[in-house]
Amino acid sequence: MSHFWALLVSIEHYANANAGWPPVSGAHVDGRNTFNYLTQDLRVPADHIIHLKDDGARRSNIIATFKSHLIDNSRIQKGDAILFHFSGHGSYLKAPAGWTVIEEKTGDERQDDLLEVIVPWDDGVIDRETGFPTCSIPDRTLAALINKAATAHGNNITVVLDCCCSGHGTRGGAGDRRDDDDEVLVPRTVDPSLLSPLYTELDDDLGVRSPPVVSKTSRARIKALDADHVLMAACGSREMAMGGERFGGVFTREWLDALRRNDIYPRTYAEILKVIDANLDTLRRKRGIDQHPQCDGIVRDRLIFKETMMRADLFDAVPIVCLDVTGNTVEITAGEVHGIGIGTLFELHIMDRNLRSQRMVGTAIVRRVKGTTCIAELPEGIILTAPKYMALIALPPESLRYVVAYDDSPSQQAARSINLFREGMSRLNSQDTRGIYEVRRKEEAELQLYFEADGSLTIYRLDQFLGSVRNRPPHLSPAEVEQAEFANILSAMARFNRLLALTSVTHPFADKVTFELLHLVKQSDSRADDEGFFIREVDASVEITDNEAILEQPPDKRYEDYAIVLRNYLPKKLFVQIWWFDPNTYGIAPCYISADASQPTLAGNGGVLQIGASTERGEPIQFELPEGATSDTIFVKVLLTERPTRLDFMRQDDMIGSDLDGVSFILGHKKRRMDDGEAEAKGEWDILLRKITIVESQQR
Repeated sequence: MSHFWALLVSIEHYANANAGWPPVSGAHVDGRNTFNYLTQDLRVPADHIIHLKDDGARRSNIIATFKSHLIDNSRIQKGDAILFHFSGHGSYLKAPAGWTVIEEKTGDERQDDLLEVIVPWDDGVIDRETGFPTCSIPDRTLAALINKAATAHGNNITVVLDCCCSGHGTRGGAGDRRDDDDEVLVPRTVDPSLLSPLYTELDDDLGVRSPPVVSKTSRARIKALDADHVLMAACGSREMAMGGERFGGVFTREWLDALRRNDIYPRTYAEILKVIDANLDTLRRKRGIDQHPQCDGIVRDRLIFKETMMRADLFDAVPIVCLDVTGNTVEITAGEVHGIGIGTLFELHIMDRNLRSQRMVGTAIVRRVKGTTCIAELPEGIILTAPKYMALIALPPESLRYVVAYDDSPSQQAARSINLFREGMSRLNSQDTRGIYEVRRKEEAELQLYFEADGSLTIYRLDQFLGSVRNRPPHLSPAEVEQAEFANILSAMARFNRLLALTSVTHPFADKVTFELLHLVKQSDSRADDEGFFIREVDASVEITDNEAILEQPPDKRYEDYAIVLRNYLPKKLFVQIWWFDPNTYGIAPCYISADASQPTLAGNGGVLQIGASTERGEPIQFELPEGATSDTIFVKVLLTERPTRLDFMRQDDMIGSDLDGVSFILGHKKRRMDDGEAEAKGEWDILLRKITIVESQQR
């Protein structure tokens, strides 16, 4: 693979080895084996790989090489695969004053203000330039470097940390063991008391405290570092990663073995992790190893080292025996929360490792729907023989009624634009109309397409959710009417409307989960309150009336800081995803998806989850009025489930409109992307929907 770049760091013997620092057994074996895998199995050119070892892995050299090789390297093309692999000591240190912290609870013990670090060769060695001891590299520094690489080259980035305390190593000592090959295994950790303390200004030059990178087409400005890469960690937070002199790190050995296997399907990071974890079960059970590998990142369903993401509209389908449904049946990991109903039609495919269809087995029609799964039946004569299929919705249940309007005597320009529109809509396949059709009366329509005398088009929204928003109606110039893919645009509008209106019939959680929007005081220092929930001081809770919050923003004060807070008064923990629905562009984007899909993030019995200015989302949420607008509305949708559920189907690229600077764009033909992982679910679900309207006030 010529489009692959790697930085490998392995440290066995540290500068302070004589001061009680244990060696890292097998670290160089990890580096050598990884280098061999890349060059021999993947055919990566050797000059695309840099391997830093022992005294070559000084702190300054690790950071400088990361910059030169993975960030400022002009040879890297957008989307190229990037790998950072670290084998050495990992530990944790108290965060300096003013730093955002990772906070964890282990049983009754609470560990506050602790940051996970990777330890460079020269930790504790006096830096000649500063005169102070060299520090370890904290998680936020590594995250800042990864963010810069992602900004420059895209998010096809893999980080592998084979060290202790690595479970959140980019997100914000025990006795020896023996494995089945009689290899002596030792933990890859060093006592935190031996490490140099961190200081407040550490790595400020890397932009660790800088504002988030903002997409101009996003009204809700929030940047999550964990969207920029996949983290494969040897163990969970506060666990021990083990390594041996002959075989190297337990995790790296299993990671490379899994990469060489041909029977993992699909070959995504999430699936690779399942295989690694299963292989370590024996070692954990028989040898008492406390090591549970982690796969974090909302792009963990990317195919290994590839830009390609698992399609958002592909769902797992497994043959089952179901007593109340006759014939061949499959359980599909899509249900009410995905908009599935009785009668929904799926295609079942056998896929290759790159998620390309090798063969379509047949169609299956949904007979029973649960919250997050459904049971579908195949026609007679179809025999299911494979253990697993991928299900694709054959006929998405979109519907949209529109009316075409114009002056009584349309001008030549208007008539031409109307003809272009009708020609574009005629390209919809007759079997794939998805209920999108023209009506004669405005009272029956959800959209009015008004063609102006100059040939431009204004789209007026008439449906129950968007008819009252304060956004400017989408407008296309005559030139944009010529470019627009109307079939795709109206399909996206129909999909947007359906997903915005999608809700639970029973609402099992809505009365027990509260939604708050907090206005935060602007301040340079962050801190946690007595309960550890709020990193930033709260100015006030924003009043929400009829599920709508109105935010006043003076013209000279456009950026205010906010946070969303959910409180769960149910006795059960819940999985949470939060999505923005932007009526300006008909885009649907994630606001919050946990980096670890296997763990619920909203605790029960009064548990709190804060999004923005918190450990879950480091930067506060900011809203911005588009150029020239005096008001704007965005919807925030909170999806709550009892079990982990893939909800990446929700994602939709901006389709029509203008960015925050008022520059128009017409898309309508982009492929959808996905942002989330694990596809397994059963249980109840619910939705909280809030409307946030920003208005320009006259206060100065």
